[in-house]
Amino acid sequence: MHSEKIRPILSTSVGSVLQFAFYTGVSKLSFMIFTYNMFGQDYMPERVLDTVKLIISLFVFYSASYVFSVNSKYALRDYEDRGPSENYFGEKLGYTLRCRFFWIRFLPVAVLSAVLPLSVTYSFVGGVFFPHLSGAALKLSVLAVILPVLFLLTLAANIESLRRWFYLKHKKKAIGTGTLKTAKELCLVVAVFFAASLCIPWFLPFLVTVINFAARYNIISFILYAAAAILTVIFGYLFFVYLRALLKRKAFMSSLKRLCERDGIIFSSVRGVYSSVFIKKPGISFSLMKNGRCYDCKFLSGTFYGSPIIFSENGDALCKHTFRLLRFELFSVLSRIDYGFESENEKILIVLPVPKDIYVSDGDSQPRPADTGDKAGDYRIYNATGFLGGLERDSIA
Repeated sequence: MHSEKIRPILSTSVGSVLQFAFYTGVSKLSFMIFTYNMFGQDYMPERVLDTVKLIISLFVFYSASYVFSVNSKYALRDYEDRGPSENYFGEKLGYTLRCRFFWIRFLPVAVLSAVLPLSVTYSFVGGVFFPHLSGAALKLSVLAVILPVLFLLTLAANIESLRRWFYLKHKKKAIGTGTLKTAKELCLVVAVFFAASLCIPWFLPFLVTVINFAARYNIISFILYAAAAILTVIFGYLFFVYLRALLKRKAFMSSLKRLCERDGIIFSSVRGVYSSVFIKKPGISFSLMKNGRCYDCKFLSGTFYGSPIIFSENGDALCKHTFRLLRFELFSVLSRIDYGFESENEKILIVLPVPKDIYVSDGDSQPRPADTGDKAGDYRIYNATGFLGGLERDSIA
């Protein structure tokens, strides 16, 4: 193996070891500062104190993982070599899981966690979850809890690094890496956590008073019941929305089959009619042949009525999900829909259920409202009624 291939692996491995050492050292110093600033007062039981230590350590680990990830010149070089990319969560997740530097960065963390004693690493985890265990059973139980959590934190840090690189490339700004930049950012992490560990104990008497007040008047139970009620409403809403989508698909398929039988339309290759409501399915959903013309049709689901879909001409679309509290918009999330498929026949997209608004974007133009039968590239977009009516009148495409 050439040195050009060995050097990135060794550099990333050494960086991971340094990251783990930084995480362990800063966590322990933060614990010491936190405990010292309690002024010897017994504000909380040992198990609660271990919980605080666990929370601090996870924040430290994520921060350290992000700093080492975003400043890795080899990971950045690999990111740039793969060419243009999109800033979608699914793409960033897939790329991270396929990236060798992610696994090289996490493997030393897992090995050091397994080799080093709990007194050096995660004794507080045992205090929180396994206070009655000891020896090998305690070590295995702690690793079973902490390693999946550290894996997810490492994954999140790498995804955030991709988001940062994408933003800088989009703004045409330089992406800096290197030892000096890493050291500066680590110093900032140290300052933030030491300051937090110094200040948080000052508010503990107030927090303990609030907790005792809540326990006395059973506020915690009220909050739990309220949360359960909210979750019940949310799941009830989702159940109704998806049930509505399935019933609409069922009604459409029944009407389509009756029309095919009546007019002698050849109907074949049915797949993913109902499952495509929940997950994206590649390829076509069904095919039709009428009067010598073939139509390959694909279902798309506008499950949520208030989430508009914007079709582009290159085989994908964006769906905007807006989360509101009453009439106030909290935030929006964009999800990507890959609707492209290969076919020499007429390409039809059937949006069912159909959202309130559908748009089509041609090239660099602003999205325009679309009606049933409008084109997006090589595809024609229909709602259920428009497709059945067009098929009956032989006016599709």
